[in-house]
Amino acid sequence: MAALCVNSPAQEAAAGKPEAGVRPEHAHPEAESSYRIFTNSEGKQIRAKLVDKSGNIAHLRMNGGVIYRVPIAKLSQPDQDYVDGWGPAGAREAELRRVDLDVLFTARGFEGVPLVLKNKQALLEITVAGEALTFLLDTGAQMSVLDRARAKSLKLPVREDAGVAGGIGGNAGAVAG
Repeated sequence: MAALCVNSPAQEAAAGKPEAGVRPEHAHPEAESSYRIFTNSEGKQIRAKLVDKSGNIAHLRMNGGVIYRVPIAKLSQPDQDYVDGWGPAGAREAELRRVDLDVLFTARGFEGVPLVLKNKQALLEITVAGEALTFLLDTGAQMSVLDRARAKSLKLPVREDAGVAGGIGGNAGAVAG
């Protein structure tokens, strides 16, 4: 009687083989999008996933699970650029956590507005028509709303047909724009 020996998925992976019955590009949820066409300096192409880089060597995993160690200098220039910019997911996440959003937004031309937190509400202290006012920051609002009498006292233009204000508690009535 012949014995049938079956390896576990972990043993198959350790041996560089795909899991039984699973296409390698579907073995991990992010895998399909991370496979790409790499071209070497001679024009030969392979579909692989960059899984590591060490020094001047790129580790490329083929669909079948085999990993090739390819000198980065032997890849096309676009692929060299891709490998140079690549980092393991954990390293990329750590890099993103170090981003200073104030520096990023300022560099892109945004200006900060100081918020005051009061009773679990984000309030903006801004100046409108020369008068200091406090507004509630509602990130889900489709428009900013100001009381009609207040808008008129500030000599702001008022549109009588701006729409109807509403929210989780229902409609609040007509809104002047």
